[in-house]
Amino acid sequence: MSERWADAAIQEYVAAKDVVILGTIDADGAPRLTPMWFWHDETALVMITPARSGKARNVVRDARVSVLAESGTRRDIKRVAIAGRAEVMPSGAERDRAVAALCAKYHPLVEDMWGGARLPPDRVVLRIIPGVVRSAGLRAAR
Repeated sequence: MSERWADAAIQEYVAAKDVVILGTIDADGAPRLTPMWFWHDETALVMITPARSGKARNVVRDARVSVLAESGTRRDIKRVAIAGRAEVMPSGAERDRAVAALCAKYHPLVEDMWGGARLPPDRVVLRIIPGVVRSAGLRAAR
């Protein structure tokens, strides 16, 4: 059964993560899995990547993606798995707010990597809209 992305338990769990795994589809149909920094809110996840990266090219060609946040051990596995669609965000105020939020989350690492807080011209901002959301281990047993 699919859950709501905006569910408080899901949002709290994802907020505690520094890295999630992004899954895109290569041109030959093979999956491409990449660890990614991200920012999220109740409607979407945002990731930044070089425009020429395989994952960016994949999203432009086929918007279907998956995202996995997980933790735990053999007896205490927690996860949130998302199947959704990704888009390259156009320039504008909404994209600027998302970039600023991601920079704040990973301060000062992003600024060190970019040489400042301004989005480099060779980067794209991906917005991932969750479709099917599934979680495990986030709620007490019923």
